[in-house]
Amino acid sequence: MYSAAIEEKQLAVQAGEIGLDGFPMLTVVDGCWVKRSYRNNYSSLSRTAAIVGFQTKKVIYMGVRNRYCMVCSRAAAANEQADRHCCSKNWHGSSSSMEANIIQEGFMKSVAMYGIKYTKIIGVEIAMNTRQF
Repeated sequence: MYSAAIEEKQLAVQAGEIGLDGFPMLTVVDGCWVKRSYRNNYSSLSRTAAIVGFQTKKVIYMGVRNRYCMVCSRAAAANEQADRHCCSKNWHGSSSSMEANIIQEGFMKSVAMYGIKYTKIIGVEIAMNTRQF
């Protein structure tokens, strides 16, 4: 992901897409690869999302949110305390907010991780419908 971000950054610099603060400004795509519930459930226990560079079509940032951990779940069912483990549960909010949180996290970390700013985002559905992506 780092090399993809640097490649995208170089293309932005070459195109003169630099903000007043000196950071390259990128257009990115909200790329998500998860089965959606299509307005009937919204209770997925796990979601992933990715930010993809518009120019290179490469993944720049990716995140996973899980509302479930097998070890914790089994311990709770047995009314016991879970043994020390590497817990996969990293989300306590609603299922429908997981994806947005991952994208927000990617935006917030872009300067620290890569020295870039995402200034425009294209949703996957829009990009596919208009054949931009």
